[in-house]
Amino acid sequence: MDLVKNRTRLGIVALALGWLADVLFFRQSLGINFPLFTLLTIAAGAWILYAEGARPAWGRSLILAGAALVFAFIPFVRQEPLTIFLSLVFCMVLLVGLALTARGGQWPRFSLSDWVLGFFQLLLGAVTGGGRLFLVSREKTLAEGEPAPSSTRKLLWGLLRGLVLAFPVVLVLGLLLSAADPIFSKRLTDALSFLDPKRWPEYILRLFLILGIAYELAGVFLFGIEKSGKRKLIGEDGPWLKPFLGWVEAAVILTGVVVLFSFFVIIQFQYFFGGQANINLEGYTYSEYARRGFGELVWVAVLSLMLYLGLSTITQRKSRFASVSFSALGVLLVFLVGVMLISAFQRLLLYESVYGFTRLRTYTHIFMIWLGVLLALTAALEFTQLLRGFGLALLFAGLGFALTLAVVNVDAHIARQNAARALQGAQLDRYYLSDLSSDAAPALVQLFESSPAGDARDQMGAELACRIVKEAHPFTDPDEVLRWADWPSFHLSPALAKTALARVQPTLEADYPVKANGEYDWQVRIRGEWQPCTTYRSMD
Repeated sequence: MDLVKNRTRLGIVALALGWLADVLFFRQSLGINFPLFTLLTIAAGAWILYAEGARPAWGRSLILAGAALVFAFIPFVRQEPLTIFLSLVFCMVLLVGLALTARGGQWPRFSLSDWVLGFFQLLLGAVTGGGRLFLVSREKTLAEGEPAPSSTRKLLWGLLRGLVLAFPVVLVLGLLLSAADPIFSKRLTDALSFLDPKRWPEYILRLFLILGIAYELAGVFLFGIEKSGKRKLIGEDGPWLKPFLGWVEAAVILTGVVVLFSFFVIIQFQYFFGGQANINLEGYTYSEYARRGFGELVWVAVLSLMLYLGLSTITQRKSRFASVSFSALGVLLVFLVGVMLISAFQRLLLYESVYGFTRLRTYTHIFMIWLGVLLALTAALEFTQLLRGFGLALLFAGLGFALTLAVVNVDAHIARQNAARALQGAQLDRYYLSDLSSDAAPALVQLFESSPAGDARDQMGAELACRIVKEAHPFTDPDEVLRWADWPSFHLSPALAKTALARVQPTLEADYPVKANGEYDWQVRIRGEWQPCTTYRSMD
């Protein structure tokens, strides 16, 4: 179905966004450019829908658009890798949902299958839609009331002939003026530096990128106009996969898992939750027992959830007894997995109390919380016979996990917690602090200023002194060509870090001098002893 009234307008908007993407992202790092481009793309899409007379579902679409903008701004304020990655992923997920349901607003009713199928439909629409826009036939163009191709061709040929005629005139006059004024000659040469043949391959690449982005965006906009209205959702009229497993078989599987988990939970209450005395009787110390297995318990929780959802899809429940029994076993399974998650959470707490905080441990902590939320939502959906809403629950939990990483500020949290442990007598791993992003710098500066003299303060001061030097020499490759200083690459986190470091720089330079130990290697002096600024680290 073709609902587009003005293809020229849509094509111009898509090309403008393609050019804007080139300006904002080519040879730029991630910064203010991403939220700005996201905002302008959403605004352009909304304007096209309005101009085409395709009424959007404003309320529900604004929720997705607002959430997408929130996640688009996170890479502008945080530099921790997983936080940035998940923010980009969920921003894209929300934009996909917006394109799929801009007119229909059905995303709250989407099942997980609807999301997966919708993604591939949008991908296909982006690939084929641009071709339908830019390769429209002459008859279709005339029928839509747009200028005939012959008129457009005459205008373009006129512009081309004018440029050809103007070129020799401007060239001769420019050469004469350059000979008359050396300053004008230099400025003209600088202005025409883009004509250097060495840069033509770059221009060709950028042109292809602009056209490719415009092509894909045109396809997405076309999809939003034509196919984002009310749609038939998978499973509303009946299950997309006909159940084939008897409820007895499914009940036996769930019962076996429930019995196993129940035995494990009893052990947890007897030993782990029961305290140190019971564990010592079995020949383990409390810390040895607790620090083992929190990762495995998280995997058990994830696999159990997948098992239950799979059985729920393929199990026949023809009688009320079968349905109630299956739901009861499912809720009991979720409850037991929740208890196991609490055990894993406490194990990780003890692990961190002994060995300190790292990114991986912090990720796991926050992930367990949101996995618990997802389990609770799954149990509620099963109890109310609304398990179709699992897709929305999964989206909510995923968004919550990614947003929590951003709000917690993972690297700053690690710096604060490890510094607090050091002030209580634990060893501070300065080399791990050096691996943290600029997100940690303001927190470290604050802790350094408030800490009493001692080894912990020296380690923080040495790390901050090294960080100042590394910030002044950010690249190990002297031929680096990224224009990190350009405004599209402006990032809030390094700016805040620079301000905080400048506040203590005189003290750091006096107490913790740094010297070069090679082209891109430095040493810092701590109480008269020179130590390397960085060393290689593992992820954990």
